[in-house]
Amino acid sequence: VLQEGIRRNGASIDWVYRGGSFQNHFRAYGRSGQPCPECGTPIARRIIGQRSTHFCPACQPLKVAPAGGNSSTS
Repeated sequence: VLQEGIRRNGASIDWVYRGGSFQNHFRAYGRSGQPCPECGTPIARRIIGQRSTHFCPACQPLKVAPAGGNSSTS
């Protein structure tokens, strides 16, 4: 996906800077409530840090970190 985004000069949903065209190929962003193109589950939307994120809860399930959650060795 990263390589494709680079090939299309990135994604920009901005009225000032034209940017690339990758936003025209998003499969989840901006499609909340619509069926996932892979499995048909409705696309979910969450707001994280005042930004929207869209995902398929079936294809992209939440992975819970192990207890303690910090793998640092400091």
